[in-house]
Amino acid sequence: MAQKSKEAGQAPIDDRTLEIIHEYILGVSDVDSDLREPHLRPSLVESYKFVIFAFCLQIAVGFVVNAVVFLAILKYKLYKDATFAFVLNNTICDLVKCVFVLPLSVYVLLVQNWVLGECMCSFLPMIQDIPMHVTTLTYTLMAWDRLRFIKKPYRPRLPAFVCCFGTWLSAMCLVLPYPLYIIYIDLGTYVAELDGVGLCIYNLVDNMEEYMRGIFLTMYVAPMCLVSYFYIRTSQELKNCGNSSSVNGGLRTSTGGHISGHRPLRREIKNANASLNSHRDCDDDTVSFPKRPFRLDIFQEKMNQRYLIFTALVYGICLCPIMVLRLARFALVETYDNSGILDMVYTIFVWIAFAPVCITPLIHLIWQLSSSSNVGLRNYFHCGGKNPKHTRDSFEVLDSEMNDSFRKRFNLDKPPVDTRSSSLMDGADGS
Repeated sequence: MAQKSKEAGQAPIDDRTLEIIHEYILGVSDVDSDLREPHLRPSLVESYKFVIFAFCLQIAVGFVVNAVVFLAILKYKLYKDATFAFVLNNTICDLVKCVFVLPLSVYVLLVQNWVLGECMCSFLPMIQDIPMHVTTLTYTLMAWDRLRFIKKPYRPRLPAFVCCFGTWLSAMCLVLPYPLYIIYIDLGTYVAELDGVGLCIYNLVDNMEEYMRGIFLTMYVAPMCLVSYFYIRTSQELKNCGNSSSVNGGLRTSTGGHISGHRPLRREIKNANASLNSHRDCDDDTVSFPKRPFRLDIFQEKMNQRYLIFTALVYGICLCPIMVLRLARFALVETYDNSGILDMVYTIFVWIAFAPVCITPLIHLIWQLSSSSNVGLRNYFHCGGKNPKHTRDSFEVLDSEMNDSFRKRFNLDKPPVDTRSSSLMDGADGS
């Protein structure tokens, strides 16, 4: 019955109308072309090989370097630190872009007619935007967490994995309105000769411009402003920490610590001594002192800050052209004369927007290598972000007098002494 009604709704079509439909869909009035097969855009016929090579190179490089960063973070358990947990989330997001988003985007950029069906017509913009929104939110949370950490190192860090899950959930919610603004028209329902041919177009009833303007403001302008503000504040805090460290003999203390030049309180010595005998968290040479003063390595933190700022800056600059073009194309009138230029510009801007999938992991690799040559990021964040852990090398944060005093008090340079046998010997001598 449904088949009969469908056939009843179909009407015969003359050659002139079919020619107009071919010209509208393919850009050329070739009635011999099969609209069910993919056809290259006329503006990219001469340059499609270069476009494919550029995107394939981007996919290959991006996948390899992101896989290396992903495996390095897992191997050395760097994800225990909140900063590297956010880096891991961005790495997963970039891998998703390389495996799913980029191949689909290249196909849509090169093919003039829509042959992916009704489902992909509604969900392709969602698939493209979810990783982009996740990356933007991750950079914002990373900058906020770093500001909190630099201001008060003993304050608990943000629950990174909960925040990462929240970024994916928020991104999915942000793209839910897309199906409301996109419509798929099956031409085979109306014309028998066009069975299996469809059009994926914007819904002309609803105004998508308002939605895209909201996405531009909430998922680009506002996050980039927040990231800039957080990193500026963090840089100011590091500058103030460096000034106070030079005044206090190189010691940067946090709340509950003591000022350089003063001896620790007796209760701090007692707690630290108990911690020395009972807690060895990371390895044989790593001990935790709950009440000890804690100093940020200002030089290392400033270097970390430069790399993090650079990654956020690269992402914001690369994303800017495509975000502006997506907003401005609603005001542009596309004609047969300018469609070729718009296609080429849009293709270039898409490639630039996905460039951070290659640049960002390379920056992270250089960051780790440069850090390992100085302090060692793996050792620096080896114990995770729960409580500050201090190795023997970390005693360099104290001045020489305090350093020697602390080592003598806690017998760090000597094996532990059996206090019970000493007491018996003292008693024997006394008797």
